[in-house]
Amino acid sequence: DVRDRMEALSLHSRMVHAYHSETNPSLEYNGEPTITFFAAWTTYLGYAVLIFVGHIRELCSKIFNRGRYLSHIGKNADYVSNDIASYAPLLKSFENFYTRRLYHRIQDC
Repeated sequence: DVRDRMEALSLHSRMVHAYHSETNPSLEYNGEPTITFFAAWTTYLGYAVLIFVGHIRELCSKIFNRGRYLSHIGKNADYVSNDIASYAPLLKSFENFYTRRLYHRIQDC
């Protein structure tokens, strides 16, 4: 039957893709590709470095009072709506850390 043959070829193709080997076609395909330990470890290491560098940048911006994400109160006080001192902050500093320091850098990749 053609349908059975197509199913067998599809299963063989998925197993070759998942296990990178044609030598052991008897393994069952579980639907999730495997990832090597080295790839997982370097991914977590990259995230740890990004978080560490982000915290260092946060510390430096607080110490030197300069930085892209510091709110400049009274900078554009031409209009009443530009005075951000009269508004409550939407997020605390630590709540917005991921978006400021990690998400935009990861999005660029």
